[in-house]
Amino acid sequence: MNLPETDKREPPCVFSLSPTQILIANHLDKIVWCGIAFIIIFVVMKIGHFSLYGLLSLIFLCSVPLLFAKLQKKFAYRIVIYFTSRLIQFNMLRTYEIISAGFNDIKDLSVNGCIIVDLESKKILYNDLQNKELLSCLNRIKEIRWGTLCTIWGPDKTVRDYIKGN
Repeated sequence: MNLPETDKREPPCVFSLSPTQILIANHLDKIVWCGIAFIIIFVVMKIGHFSLYGLLSLIFLCSVPLLFAKLQKKFAYRIVIYFTSRLIQFNMLRTYEIISAGFNDIKDLSVNGCIIVDLESKKILYNDLQNKELLSCLNRIKEIRWGTLCTIWGPDKTVRDYIKGN
């Protein structure tokens, strides 16, 4: 029996963070802002005034969630790989933008503390280093370059050797 053309196609490979991870990543900066407000209220009520060091600390504390929010916009929460059409899609955190790219548009794939996909227009980060299947699929697209932080935060040497062998 011949299957229709659509049924012969290979299904896409879908990799996603858990809903809890997505929720925390999208709202962690708001939690930090609430913590900073609590610290400010506590310090003002306890001490009664701000010193120069208190003001500098406040500026530093306020810059942390801003930097975190800017960095989170570079992270994807879902990767969908279509091998038959040679296409990869990234669903981005915070903006919920969907970025599609062909396999030829990927300039570099590296793992260095997180998965870094370097496209012609931007860098996309993904934070699931223990997923062997994802790393194998990405290695089928382009050979993964392993960075120095892999020894600390990345997959262990046996996983890296397994991925290189496939």
